[in-house]
Amino acid sequence: VASQGDFHITETYRSIYSAIKLNKISSQAQVIMTTSTIPSEGKSFVSSNLALTFASHGERTLLLDCDLRLPNVAKSLGLNNDSGLIQILEGKTPFEDAVHQAVYPGIDILPTGGKSSQSTQLLNSPVFAQLLNELRQNYDRILIDCPPLAAVSDALTIVSKADGVIYVIKYNTVKQASAKLNIARINESEIPILGALLNDVSGTGSGYYYNRG
Repeated sequence: VASQGDFHITETYRSIYSAIKLNKISSQAQVIMTTSTIPSEGKSFVSSNLALTFASHGERTLLLDCDLRLPNVAKSLGLNNDSGLIQILEGKTPFEDAVHQAVYPGIDILPTGGKSSQSTQLLNSPVFAQLLNELRQNYDRILIDCPPLAAVSDALTIVSKADGVIYVIKYNTVKQASAKLNIARINESEIPILGALLNDVSGTGSGYYYNRG
């Protein structure tokens, strides 16, 4: 989206943005988390491009990487990941020193600051809840890239602090029963699922859906 190197992808994310703005619940969702069933379904790709799309429409946006076990946001955007969320939650670094400001116009990015074996404890701490409350005062949208649900419990720790969830499903990869099971786990939190995003659909696959109506 930032480079506008692929018109189709850019337009796709503009369509997702429009769909979010049209719905009353999603349009008012300030903290939006993205998750998936299993790793490698493209949730970091979705989080990053959706955050960039919000920023391009004039919304002050923060992209927050909360996958403390397998972080990808900093790497995919070519950013330093020596300091970030982990150091903030451990009380070692203030937010201002850990965040990458104005990486693109209108968007700040907070990486993980490495990996942690204590991810559940850190994300379940009062410090994390307080940080999110403070960030709400400074940003129009906060996009949280979360771990997959079937792999670890971290995403369920975060969901109660979000206003809505975008569920990423990689086409022809995840078992339907597994996706349904994990969606049911989100529903138990009573935090709304704003939508599901079917990712990595080939031209052949999309043609099939269009032809079939």
